[in-house]
Amino acid sequence: ISLKAITCPVYLLAGGGDDITTPEQVLEAAPLLGTPKDRIVSQTVPGGHIGLFMGSHTLRDSWPGITRWIAAQS
Repeated sequence: ISLKAITCPVYLLAGGGDDITTPEQVLEAAPLLGTPKDRIVSQTVPGGHIGLFMGSHTLRDSWPGITRWIAAQS
């Protein structure tokens, strides 16, 4: 599977303290995708791997904006 085949809008969210999938790994996916650069958003937030999805700060501060971004893509 070629990542260049992915052409949809992409939101890359990285945890600054993530030691499972480091921010560098997450953010370096951008040039491998077929999605135009202006349709890719990259963000690094404080916290670790699980905190990206379950951390109170990320849920409160990041995910509302991400959901608005997703809704705006349709």
